[in-house]
Amino acid sequence: RVHGETVVPSLVCVSLSVLCFVAMDTSSAQSLADFGYEYDASGKLVQIGTGDAFKFVDQQHYEALGDCVEKHIQTLMKTQCQLEEVQLPLPEDFSETDGNGERPQVNIFVSADWQTNSEKLLVLIQGSGAVRAGQWARSCCINSTLAIGSVLPYVEEAKRQGYAVLVLNPNYNHYKFQDGKQCVIPFNESPEKHVLYVFSRFVMKSVAKEVYIVAHSFGGVSTMVLVAQAPDELIERIAGIALTDSVHSSFKVQSLPQTRRKWLRSKCRDWVASKSPLDTPLPKQTQNAAVPCVSAGDHRHEYTSGCAFPSIFPFFATLSSNNQQDQAACHNCQCS
Repeated sequence: RVHGETVVPSLVCVSLSVLCFVAMDTSSAQSLADFGYEYDASGKLVQIGTGDAFKFVDQQHYEALGDCVEKHIQTLMKTQCQLEEVQLPLPEDFSETDGNGERPQVNIFVSADWQTNSEKLLVLIQGSGAVRAGQWARSCCINSTLAIGSVLPYVEEAKRQGYAVLVLNPNYNHYKFQDGKQCVIPFNESPEKHVLYVFSRFVMKSVAKEVYIVAHSFGGVSTMVLVAQAPDELIERIAGIALTDSVHSSFKVQSLPQTRRKWLRSKCRDWVASKSPLDTPLPKQTQNAAVPCVSAGDHRHEYTSGCAFPSIFPFFATLSSNNQQDQAACHNCQCS
């Protein structure tokens, strides 16, 4: 007691807080608020009422909270970014249902102008693991900020610059029915097949003359599969590829036909995990990846997409045909 008042040590307060999280039934939680969390104005996950940062309880709690983070980000993509949710495969490709009328499906998010934007289309492809559409790294969404861990900054900047947008969901390959049974999702059985399907059904049907790709980690592997299999008419429209710490092998690149290897090296850049300042050229990594590599400005793999963000749209701008035409016009002009 201090001056007649009972003082509870801060360590005890933290312990009581953690005990409250342990005691809650995570199976009934449907939102971040059910866990006692919210995102503040800076995009950081904090405890409601105290503003304290996330505290790890156990893996079950973390996974259940992660599901609510996923829902929160996808809600923001629809409300804040005005993206539309689309279920795959498209009904014209697969319409079979189980006895309860359920159809195996996976969601992606598209801007309303994905078919009509004749200028630019941005495709976002995340890596492997627990991340779903809208996330680069779930751990960063929970422990850092949405600016680092989610695709939201990319979507917002793309729309500001006049891009149409597709947000893929390559890791959700198995559908769980209400009766507990599971099955693979047709045309989306693997990350690579998901990417190929979306490009065949959406990108090929878009009218954008320039297509840009941002792919993180294993998303780089799927992108290399796309580059190897895409028809020439699609390759001609892909204006730029930004990888963030891609895990593709140099063999994937070296096995491409010479013309596509040359094309890829002129269109692609990989921002890799490094302690060097952002955009520092990295010759050794370039040799290993067989595409130009620069520093992402952070040595942690899961942070690379968020940390490289300031450089990626300027990189795309240098590859735009509009920019190249402007440069050519300036070069050929007779101004003194």
